[in-house]
Amino acid sequence: MEMTKRVLILGGGYAGVEAALTLSKKKKKENIEITLIDRNNYHTLLTELHEVAGNRISEDGIIVSFDRIFKYTDVNYIKDEITEYDFQNKVLKSEKNSYNYDYLVLAMGSKPNYYGIEGLDDHAFTLWSYNDAIKIRDHIIDCFDNARQETNPDERRKLLTFVVAGAGFTGVEMIGELGIWVKKLCKEYGFQRDDVRLMVVDLLPRVLNVLSEKNSKKTHDYLEKKLKVEVLLNSNISDVDENGFMASTGYIPCKTLIWACGVCAVDDVSKLGVETIQGRRIAVDEYCRTAHEGVYAV
Repeated sequence: MEMTKRVLILGGGYAGVEAALTLSKKKKKENIEITLIDRNNYHTLLTELHEVAGNRISEDGIIVSFDRIFKYTDVNYIKDEITEYDFQNKVLKSEKNSYNYDYLVLAMGSKPNYYGIEGLDDHAFTLWSYNDAIKIRDHIIDCFDNARQETNPDERRKLLTFVVAGAGFTGVEMIGELGIWVKKLCKEYGFQRDDVRLMVVDLLPRVLNVLSEKNSKKTHDYLEKKLKVEVLLNSNISDVDENGFMASTGYIPCKTLIWACGVCAVDDVSKLGVETIQGRRIAVDEYCRTAHEGVYAV
């Protein structure tokens, strides 16, 4: 009788979940045991984070439990955090457990890329997790609440200035949500729309640069004319502190800078001893194989 092959999938993001579900469908043909390991017990809908950050939906709307996802499959789910990778002996270890495998799929995900910019890590918000979205939403409410009680006009202006760095899909979606939400917040807290400054900043020459010029311009016009968003292009960001940052036009005072300028692989990639390329991505061949036997990366 053919021995059962143990397939271990590390990471429960889009790639890890899709790998588990796809392999599960093959179980009728192949004798495999599929186990997915993640530090959380839920999958986060990363493409919907801006809707929570902009208070359109509740935080419950962006998470799906692994129990629900794998309910009608034979995929085993384990909540754990891997701390040691032994590819030679085909075993992963956490603080308390060891997991042997025949095939390993690394689907560990990514994190915001700060590109070495001074002060970003300490003073900017990111939009790349469930907790990030909640933190941004609650912070924006606090800014309006504090601005209502602030007597110094310069401090009030900083509290009511919201900047999104990055005019890709994440950044445009985020500033779009803010553009809609601030109308309601202004009524609730007694401000005029002109009291609030919304801005999106990008190093590239146009918003949504991956789209056609026509669609990019349509988005640009909508942001400026409909949502009253300042669009600052061809501008880098530097020297971020608790009161603002430097841009091509000079120092911009603000209490809210949301960083949406790209991602890199998670820190754990540095523990793997594998070849990496731009953005700390793991180097793979045409079949997503790494240099280690039986180890794939997605």
